[in-house]
Amino acid sequence: MTSHASGDGRVLLIGFDLGHGETAICAAWSESRDEPRVAELPHSGKSYPTAVALLTDSSRQHPTRTVIGGRCFAPRPRKRVLEFHSTFKSADLEDGGRTRRAIELFVSQVVRELIGMPETDDAPHDVIVISADTPTRWLFGTPSGWSTLQREAYRDLLAGLCPGEVEVLPESRAALLYGRESRDLPNPLGLLEGDAVACLTSVVIDLGSSTADYTIVTGLSARPLDTGNNALGASLIDKELMRRTVEGHNDRDRLLEALEEPGSRAHLEFRCRLLKEQFFTEVDPLEPDLTIARRTEEVRTSAGERIDVDIRLTSDVLDDITNAPLSTLNGASWREAFRDDLERVKAALGDDGPDLVMMTGGASRMHFAQDIAREVFGESRVVLGAEPQYAIAKGLVIAGRTRTRVEGFRKDLKDFAASGRIESIVDEKLPELAKTLGTVMTENLVEEHVIPAVLRWRNGELDLVSDIETEVARTREKYLSSRAFRSRVESEAEDWSKRVSALVDTRTAEICRTWDIPPGALSLSRPFVPRSASPVGSYSDLAVENLNTMGKAAVGAVAYVAGVIGMVAVGVSLNPVGAAVAAVVGVVVLVIAAVRGKEEAMRYARTRRMPGPLRKLVSERHLLGKIRAKTAEDSTEETAAAEFARTFLSEQRDEIIRLVGATVREHLEAAARYTELLIQPTEGPVAHE
Repeated sequence: MTSHASGDGRVLLIGFDLGHGETAICAAWSESRDEPRVAELPHSGKSYPTAVALLTDSSRQHPTRTVIGGRCFAPRPRKRVLEFHSTFKSADLEDGGRTRRAIELFVSQVVRELIGMPETDDAPHDVIVISADTPTRWLFGTPSGWSTLQREAYRDLLAGLCPGEVEVLPESRAALLYGRESRDLPNPLGLLEGDAVACLTSVVIDLGSSTADYTIVTGLSARPLDTGNNALGASLIDKELMRRTVEGHNDRDRLLEALEEPGSRAHLEFRCRLLKEQFFTEVDPLEPDLTIARRTEEVRTSAGERIDVDIRLTSDVLDDITNAPLSTLNGASWREAFRDDLERVKAALGDDGPDLVMMTGGASRMHFAQDIAREVFGESRVVLGAEPQYAIAKGLVIAGRTRTRVEGFRKDLKDFAASGRIESIVDEKLPELAKTLGTVMTENLVEEHVIPAVLRWRNGELDLVSDIETEVARTREKYLSSRAFRSRVESEAEDWSKRVSALVDTRTAEICRTWDIPPGALSLSRPFVPRSASPVGSYSDLAVENLNTMGKAAVGAVAYVAGVIGMVAVGVSLNPVGAAVAAVVGVVVLVIAAVRGKEEAMRYARTRRMPGPLRKLVSERHLLGKIRAKTAEDSTEETAAAEFARTFLSEQRDEIIRLVGATVREHLEAAARYTELLIQPTEGPVAHE
């Protein structure tokens, strides 16, 4: 027996999987990394039917007594049973008060057994005794199909029954957290870590005693599916086993008469359930034919006469039961209905299918149900723990523990963000980006844009010398608007963001280690710069004022660099090619001036169309040689790149630091949400497939 009390700020997390047909409870300390322990209640065991009975008691001090679980199905005189409720979990708390009353009786008794129980040496080892002063947080699960209002009403009811905090979480979230962190699985599901979750599609199959629930989880959004088989649960097998047992009894009529007593019928059906669970616990999947589960139960007639009922289950009997048509399923067999449900779920996902199928619930232990799931979804995609009946309860505890860690991380992350360190890192690395972008903007300018424009002018395709500038602006703008250029800029920005990410990760990894969170789950494992389709903006036409200013002119330019910081285009008030083109035009005019004189060259350069023979006075080879020599001597492209970088930094530094810093913080916050798996059920009616 374990007693829990805390004076060190820790909180005892209690995962309360109140299922429609079966209930299980697990517990662990908020700061513990141990596997959540299953709580075994006295006289109930580790998992038990969701049933509660209010009985009369002979004690004067306590005229009534509440029992839960299997004890509710013990044969008793009808007059002793004041109230009996089973399979009562429902989102409808206003159904005449039945559901609310049943939950109040059931949960209150569980709490009493956990908290008020005396500590004795003969209590079972796994009984968890919670001292009255233990700080507790109770975590309950709800199907994803419940609305926000229904979940809030459910939480309000439970808050009045449990001491300490009460939290209500989607069961699909608990299932996936269980899959990611529980040691019940031989290999924890690493695909549920970090921002990989954003691209993940999972199916959670919660197969219980009374219901089968199917939830599709895409990223952090959960969508429940109603396949129409609301009554499909393992209890149908129990009922059919009981029906066949009664039909084959040698005193069938007298047994049927005895079973008209509701308590007797409930008792026998419960015993059939226990035998079925025993069978699946003991069966060898490789040799199922060797397993035989058998027990004899006693049923009393209204006159008090005893009838012995022999219940027997073998692999052949089970196959016969699960393949037989059932009126409850509109003539389909249990296997047919379950397979049809899974096919509907698969169809709802389209051609790709799910990345992961997590099976939870006590009925998931049925090997044939596992086989059907693997046949429908694929062998490698279906996973379940060693004890799927405790998966949700353990997952609820893990969710509470994860929340505690992530809350601490969020606080430290907020302090880190407020310290300005992110902005400092971006500022430190920004000159590298500016230099790279300057190179990308101006490389191959002379050979791929200026020289082809000069040749077009020399061949008479352009009228004025100044048209060379316009042509360069046109071809350069076309290139800067191309997918090839955008991809290049995006690639450089992505490489830069990786370097920034690495520096940020160094600090966040320390925060992760403090809160025992895998650093990879919260790192900027992929660059935070999203790809952008925004094209580079157009240039203004270039004008040559005179020969004396040609080499210095950097006229009218606004360029927009796509993808630099993602989501926005950054304006830069410098045309990095303006001076270069102006210088080249100057070279052309000077070469002509050397042959025909400066005055004539000036006249033709500004306003007049130069005659063809004049353009070709200098050979193409000589003209291009002069251009290449001059641009190499002046380091034209390098100078333009450096000027671009300087202007880029002076005009855009503050905005880029602000935007990149905000993007980094948003990424870390999103990563924290994915680490916590804050799955939100889709609001609205349940989808029908």
